[in-house]
Amino acid sequence: MKLFELEDGVTIVMPALNEELNIKQSIDMTLKVFKDLNVDFELILINDGSKDNTGNICDQYSTNEKIYTIHHPKPSGMGRCYKEALKLSKKKYFMLIVSKNECEEDSIKKIIDKRGEADIIIPYTTNQNKRDFFRRNLSYLYTLVLQKITGIKLKYFNGTVLHKTELLNKINFDANYHTFQSEALIKLIRKNYTFLEVPTLVNWNKSHKTNAFNIKNIISVFNFLFSICLLYTSDAADEED
Repeated sequence: MKLFELEDGVTIVMPALNEELNIKQSIDMTLKVFKDLNVDFELILINDGSKDNTGNICDQYSTNEKIYTIHHPKPSGMGRCYKEALKLSKKKYFMLIVSKNECEEDSIKKIIDKRGEADIIIPYTTNQNKRDFFRRNLSYLYTLVLQKITGIKLKYFNGTVLHKTELLNKINFDANYHTFQSEALIKLIRKNYTFLEVPTLVNWNKSHKTNAFNIKNIISVFNFLFSICLLYTSDAADEED
């Protein structure tokens, strides 16, 4: 629980694992977005155990008073990075921007411009057809499964979601890998917080090697889906009682 009043503005967390070829462009894009919008911000860079030059690049930007760098000795996972930054956030809104140079500048501006129109601003990608076949269809299947389990008809359960920091701090979400955003969205929407879906574009970086399919992340997805099934099964049993 935070003991101070959150400042108006946005906290951005940008986790990075071996992103020396992409993180500079990602940071520069983020800085340009907030300069153009004239919105206050803080940027938390998390070097998540990189073995390349990612950490040094992050440190170079930390001379900016609005940018902070955290170094992890070994990879901890995107979800853990997200929750770590959330505990440090001093701003009213909170979002993650990936470090792999895939976020489209105008789309990020659109998401931030919508703040205040709902409790949660949820982007969905309109150019999924530009994504490689395997990841596009796996993403579609994941979304379909969550829709069926939860009854929540979101177009996308991931991405650069803009949250109210205060509301995120009210829930416990356990996922430490790539399912953290899905869990947060489901738990907040179940509490009847309002949301707005926003169409966006992604600059799919096909040369980027994702770690979404490593064994830890695959196991985390199955564990997450199982936990969500249990949650909704329990709800159904309670209704019958």
